[in-house]
Amino acid sequence: MFVKRFPDMLLDDFVMPAVVTPSRETAMPTEAGDGAASHPPGEKGSVSTWCDVYSYGIMLMEMLTRKTDDMFAGDMNLKRWVKESLPDTMTEVIDANLLGQESEHYSAKLECVSSIMVLALECSAQSPDQRINMNDVLVKLKKIRVKL
Repeated sequence: MFVKRFPDMLLDDFVMPAVVTPSRETAMPTEAGDGAASHPPGEKGSVSTWCDVYSYGIMLMEMLTRKTDDMFAGDMNLKRWVKESLPDTMTEVIDANLLGQESEHYSAKLECVSSIMVLALECSAQSPDQRINMNDVLVKLKKIRVKL
């Protein structure tokens, strides 16, 4: 049975079909401005490819940690938890099943996943102006894949 390597899966299944260069002109108001989960704080009421980049970053963090915002209390949220773990306590944040402690390539996997977490934070920056665009996400993921 063929199992895809994790970085290959991200490139093939999620990024390749959706590579776009975000444009602020593509923003559209939502029907109710209800602030769906894919909208970052402060972006409620508008949908754009910048929201897609934000959502992609959050999805990466959820996939790698197997946690969602509703699992946190108070001021803590997934993004803050990941950010505060870099770089020293990343092993406490990443889903233990993903790395496999006994793996012969444990260090390389940890470095790869840590790089993806940094990328996820770049995608989910608070301000759309600070977010990386999807073309740059693709380039960075390809570089991460080469390292593994």
